[in-house]
Amino acid sequence: MEIESSIYQIQNSSKVYKLTKSSYINYTFPIHLHSDIEIIYVTDGELDVTVDQNTIILHQGELLFVFPYQLHRFTTKHHSRCYIWVFSQDLIPTFSMAISHKICTSPVINTNRITTALNILINDNISLFELQSALYQICSQLNHDSFIPSDKDKNSTLIHRIMIYCIENYRDNISLKKFADENGYNLKYCSQCFHSMTMVNFREFLNLIRIQRSKELLIQTNDSITDIAFECGFQNIRSFNRAFLASNGLSPRDFRKHGTSPGLLYKSDGLNMKAMSRSLDLGKSVHD
Repeated sequence: MEIESSIYQIQNSSKVYKLTKSSYINYTFPIHLHSDIEIIYVTDGELDVTVDQNTIILHQGELLFVFPYQLHRFTTKHHSRCYIWVFSQDLIPTFSMAISHKICTSPVINTNRITTALNILINDNISLFELQSALYQICSQLNHDSFIPSDKDKNSTLIHRIMIYCIENYRDNISLKKFADENGYNLKYCSQCFHSMTMVNFREFLNLIRIQRSKELLIQTNDSITDIAFECGFQNIRSFNRAFLASNGLSPRDFRKHGTSPGLLYKSDGLNMKAMSRSLDLGKSVHD
C-alpha cells in the first residue's frame, strides 16, 4: 500500500476502479483522510470510529460509511474484527455524484438486508459488475435525506494543507514552523488548529507517516533498517527505533520478522481493475 493511500490521498483516481479490501483483528489506526469512499463492517466485538470529531461505536453486524475527505480514526478498546473497503468514486459514479461535497448525518446501517451484497464483497473472486452491484445495494441503504452540504471552514482547509505538506515532504527535515513561514501562517495558530482537529501534534503526525512508510519498506524490501530510517526522514537510527517502538510496541527488527502475523495485520487484499478492464466480460472473474 502506498503511503498516500494509507494516510492521505491527494487526488481521486480517474476511471481506474480502485478497491482495497482489508480485514483486521483489534484494529487501531490514527487520524487520516482520503478522497476515496470507505466502508467499515464489524463482524465481531466493537470498534470506535471517530469521523470529523464525532465518535461512533460500531457493534457486531453494523456498517459505517466514511465520505471523501472526512477526517477519521479507528480505536479498539477491547476486541474487534472488521472488514474495511476503500474504493475510488468512479466505481459507483451515480452515488458519488449524489454525495459530492456532502457528509452523511446517519452513516451507520444495519446489515440484515444486505448480507448477500456483503458476501459478494468479502469474496476474493468477483467480477466488476458483481462488485458494482454489491456496492450500489449497500449504498442504497443510506438515508439520502441525511446527506447535507459539507461545511469545511478555513481551519479544515488549513489541516488538509498541513497533511499534504507532511505527505509530500516527510523524507526531509521539515517542521510546522517551516510550513507556517512558507505559507504566511502564524505558528501558534497552526499548532492549535492542527491539534484541536486531529488530537495529535505536528511531530506526532509526521512520525506516523514516516513509521507507516517504514513498515511497508520493512516488509516489502530487504533494505537495511538504517537505510530505511534515513529513507523515511529520521535523522538517526536511535530516534527511528524509539519512535517505532512507541508506535508499534516492538522494534523494527521484530516487526520485520512478525509484522504480518495475526493481531497486527490480519489480511489485506488490493484490487486494481484498470489493466484488466479491456478484457473483462460479463461473468468473468477478476482476481486480486
